[in-house]
Amino acid sequence: MRQILALTETERVETCRDQR
Repeated sequence: MRQILALTETERVETCRDQR
């Protein structure tokens, strides 16, 4: 479960960076 959360967090950060 922790791995999935980490993956989601990473994807979220990448999306935010891409949006910037």
